[in-house]
Amino acid sequence: MPNKTLSLYYRQLPVTVGNENFLFWGSAALTGDQNQITLDRKLVDTTESFEMACRLEIMDSNQQLYFSKLSDQLTIIAEEAPVRLVSENQGHRCMGQLETKVRSSWGPVCQDAVVQNTYSWNNAMGRVVCRELGCGIMWSTWIKKDIDRQNYSVGSVLCTGIEARLRECPIESVQPYCSLRKGVEMVCSDALPTPQISVSGYGAVSKVYISDEHSLELSCMFNAPWFGMTQLTMDLQRVSTDSYVETIYSKQLASGEKMTTTVHAPVKPGQYTCKISQSVRIVSVIIFVSKWPHFGLIIAGVLTGLTGVAILFAMCFCGAK
Repeated sequence: MPNKTLSLYYRQLPVTVGNENFLFWGSAALTGDQNQITLDRKLVDTTESFEMACRLEIMDSNQQLYFSKLSDQLTIIAEEAPVRLVSENQGHRCMGQLETKVRSSWGPVCQDAVVQNTYSWNNAMGRVVCRELGCGIMWSTWIKKDIDRQNYSVGSVLCTGIEARLRECPIESVQPYCSLRKGVEMVCSDALPTPQISVSGYGAVSKVYISDEHSLELSCMFNAPWFGMTQLTMDLQRVSTDSYVETIYSKQLASGEKMTTTVHAPVKPGQYTCKISQSVRIVSVIIFVSKWPHFGLIIAGVLTGLTGVAILFAMCFCGAK
């Protein structure tokens, strides 16, 4: 059987004097019934366009080499491939289904069955996308079935996490729609709201002074209508003076819902915070606890003081006579 090699050539457009010849890109041997090759991507400026052509080389059993003519040229225009996140609930650009613009239209990024279940690949892609959009850091990613929209989709995408843009990641193919693959949804950290904390009887304050005999009722909530009815894990935590973090209560909350819990006496002093799980955005109130004197002792002290003043006054008066 003769050995077959398929080679790829290119030249930049427009063709100018001295730029007429095609340059060699790469080649690969064809085995069995194989009739195509895939070469590494070439990163170029989005203003550049190229002509591509192929040539087949065959070596027979007598070591005689034959070359075909160059194939018909195909014009290639570089894609900038910007990305966006499209949310079901309007309101925030830093969460939603991942889409990229290819061939002048927006289409979903879809992962095949192998990549769908690979946590590291999807998280690496999330880090790249959140960085490219200026949306902070990746908070979560998950796979979601995409409807068969009649536009182009990109995928699977295999990022390492260090790329500056999604287009720098290895992309397996561009196809008419997701087909058997599934779309990718993600939330970047900038989409997460800052929680609210309140103390019953005090409201939304930054400091509270109580006695060691008092209990406290603390409430946490968040307002983020762009999350719809999606529930997030809210944590109520206490940070002690030596930076020890203690989780007091956790609950799944949707936007506008409130989580309330009672911290029974004796309350531990420290910084009490409301925080959405794995978020860096927190709100806190500092609780100061002291041992106050009993009310009866305070009254007795005042009475003793008044008596003392009266005695001193009388002694001074008698001395004057």
